[in-house]
Amino acid sequence: MRRIHRDRRSISSFAPVAVAAVWLVGVAVVYFAPGFGRPLTGLGGVPLRIGHPDFAAVHQIAAALLIVMAGYGLGAPVAARLIPEVDAPGWARAALATVVGFGLLGVVLLAIAGLGIYRPAPVIALLAVCAALALPSLARLAALARRPRPSAPRLPRVSATGWGVVALFAVALGYSLAGALAPEVGIDPLWYHLGFPHHWLATGHLNDFPLQYTAVYPFSTELLYGGALALDGDVPAQLLHLVFGVLLVAGTIDLGRRLFSPRAGVVGGLVLATAPMVMWQATTAHVDLASAAFAIWAVNVAVATRPVPTRRAAVAVGVLLAFALSAKLVMAFVAPGLVLLMLWGAPQRAVRDRLIDTVVMGAIAPLAALPYLIRAEVLTGNPFFPSFYDVFGAHDGRWTADSERGLDGLLQHFGAGHGVERFLTLPWDLTMKTGHFDGTYGLLFLVLIPFAVRLRPRRLPLLVALTAFLYVFCWFFVGRTLQARFLVPAFALAAPLAGAGFESALTLARRAGRPAATALTAAVALLLVLMLPPFLGWWDRERDQGHYLAVAIDHLPLPFLLGGQTRSEYLDRYIPIHGSDRVLAKVARPGDRVLSIDSWIDNSHTDVEHAPYFAAALGRIYDPTAGDAAQMALLRRWHLRFIVINRAERDSRPNGPIALLSDRFVARHLRLVHRDARSLLYEVRDF
Repeated sequence: MRRIHRDRRSISSFAPVAVAAVWLVGVAVVYFAPGFGRPLTGLGGVPLRIGHPDFAAVHQIAAALLIVMAGYGLGAPVAARLIPEVDAPGWARAALATVVGFGLLGVVLLAIAGLGIYRPAPVIALLAVCAALALPSLARLAALARRPRPSAPRLPRVSATGWGVVALFAVALGYSLAGALAPEVGIDPLWYHLGFPHHWLATGHLNDFPLQYTAVYPFSTELLYGGALALDGDVPAQLLHLVFGVLLVAGTIDLGRRLFSPRAGVVGGLVLATAPMVMWQATTAHVDLASAAFAIWAVNVAVATRPVPTRRAAVAVGVLLAFALSAKLVMAFVAPGLVLLMLWGAPQRAVRDRLIDTVVMGAIAPLAALPYLIRAEVLTGNPFFPSFYDVFGAHDGRWTADSERGLDGLLQHFGAGHGVERFLTLPWDLTMKTGHFDGTYGLLFLVLIPFAVRLRPRRLPLLVALTAFLYVFCWFFVGRTLQARFLVPAFALAAPLAGAGFESALTLARRAGRPAATALTAAVALLLVLMLPPFLGWWDRERDQGHYLAVAIDHLPLPFLLGGQTRSEYLDRYIPIHGSDRVLAKVARPGDRVLSIDSWIDNSHTDVEHAPYFAAALGRIYDPTAGDAAQMALLRRWHLRFIVINRAERDSRPNGPIALLSDRFVARHLRLVHRDARSLLYEVRDF
């Protein structure tokens, strides 16, 4: 009988482990099978040459650190008074203070732009003053470091697993840092994340760009990037976005620590930090990590203050949500979950007080974004332009039904379909159909989160899980596009659940013996390593079906960083129209615009505004029945004195917008200014 009982206990111990192993290995095999055997990612096809680095990176890192100090200096006293109830380690308090400071800097810089003095000197002076506020804190840290100690404490021993965790964090940070130190070549940053601040610094205010539908977005993060541009160009702005990524991961670790355990927080942070989408974002001057950092800390503060909820905590959550909305309006999808946390996260608090807290949070949340909404209403007739065109419409010439259909067609091609059935299969689709969603967060979320499911979950973890779920629900059914990069906040909220899932799986494995636990840890570590950039070819699953994964680190810019490739050579390689832009910067006059018949709309490298070929006001330019006179009238009306063409775009789309440039039109009205292997630059005659 004892032997039978022992056998049953052995089976009951190994059965869950066997199921877990089949799930982990099965998902990994399905995930990597299409790409296994492809060559690894290298240096992007550029020979590794070592030249003479000019150490510009030192200045650029110093410029980014100045902005970080300004954020901490401005945010530390405010966070200490606004959120004193939060019980957190020193690193978490420093991260929260910096996040608050960045939000406040965005508000102050908007006020400066409203006064018409958003120029390099005033912006740099503001950053210097705010950075000086951080000096007392740094002095206290230095004093603590110099204080003599009677006996130096022995450093705790770090296990092999601990060193592995440190190494993975370091590799992820190293890849992101290397990419961020190279010049920006992304489409959206060149177009408006960096392109618009480049022009604002020249005019002193948020001037309108009537041919750009992105001209009236909320721009709090872009105003910060303007400070980076004023200090030392585009690279400090990319480094600043990398800092936002670090703050996001720090918020995830702290949230996991509160909800589950320190190990769950660290594992969740590691899963998020090595996610290909997050690593790629950290190399660019997008704003997705910035908006997500504000959102994750809003949730974190809400969770941290639930044991002892106060009205001041509701104000703090509302302020952080306001900063998130002023960076990106899609952060409104976090609001339903925060409402649940305020209403049901603290059952010991009176219902009336919980309702008041929720109202206070909701009243504060839109305040930081409100100036941008008013600006959009004044300039376009639609506070959410170009979204909700069917509801609010837009001013004549600013947007048309054809423009709406064109943009909708562009945005709707992302995703694997709509409807309830597709929503139910979304976790699998997001993991396996990486090209459809133009981005991937890896496979460990899908593998680990199921192990965190409990029949009787605790209140706060359940509410955070619901917050992530409601965000995804709104993104899928309310949002306009199913791009994976808009899901950064949801995955940041889900990362602690992945960490908790790893802990649960490890507990199961330990019941089966130490070898099973070691094998599980090794398997998860291996999957984390395989999600790093060198293995891009293995997890770019749909490349053979034409769904190439564009938003991932596909090259390491070592030739540029080591001085074997100049800045111009790097930009020429990755920006098709950069050669024409260099010429344009020399020949254009103030007030000129250039019509960019290309996907690259580079407003960052010249003072000439690049008007996109799909601008609503330029629709008749592509009307073959309009005639030369009507086309020339539009070019003159909008001061489009130049036309730049990506030759690859022309060759691949002969019937697209390039059809404007018929041989007869070119002969009559255009003069070739510059030609190279990748671009053409024309000047309009008789302008």
